[in-house]
Amino acid sequence: MDCVHLIVSYSRLYERYLWSIAHRDFRFRSSDWRQFSRQFQLESDSREGVQEVCQRNFRAVNRVTLQQRHLWSAHLSEPLQIWSPWTPGKFCKRFNNGAVMFFRQYPFLNFVRNITFRFNLKTPLLRHDGVSVKIWKKTIPMVYISNTQRVQKVHIASAFKRFDLARVLIAFHVRDQHLYLHPRRLEFLT
Repeated sequence: MDCVHLIVSYSRLYERYLWSIAHRDFRFRSSDWRQFSRQFQLESDSREGVQEVCQRNFRAVNRVTLQQRHLWSAHLSEPLQIWSPWTPGKFCKRFNNGAVMFFRQYPFLNFVRNITFRFNLKTPLLRHDGVSVKIWKKTIPMVYISNTQRVQKVHIASAFKRFDLARVLIAFHVRDQHLYLHPRRLEFLT
């Protein structure tokens, strides 16, 4: 067990966070939460701030750099992937070869707009009243969440049928000074 403790202590933040959830011997102490909050220059030295970064909440992400083909999260030391806010089903449209999700929440719209201004990027997905994300892949991991169960599906044909709210895990890619939002995973609340 000492060997595992040593490995976990040298892991990156996200892996340590997963270990802290998985087993009580690896849970974070209050000093760990404060240390990570200061290290990643979060707004508050609290458990909630670090949890939001690890859960990929767009409100917690404030250290982003531009790499060759994608935006990079300095918090997690990996390409930037964040969860969009929940959007009502009426803003999600399914077509024969894909779907479009439209997000009108101002904080999320402002987050994407600030990234485009900061790195001088253009994007066809940003409008004055929202951000649209196109889902074009036939297979994308999806989870339908209800009060009683979580059902996982993979094929887009089964998506967008009956749900109240939806969100998408978005990866930020850059090509020719254009920002593209690539969907990685979908979640639906029924």
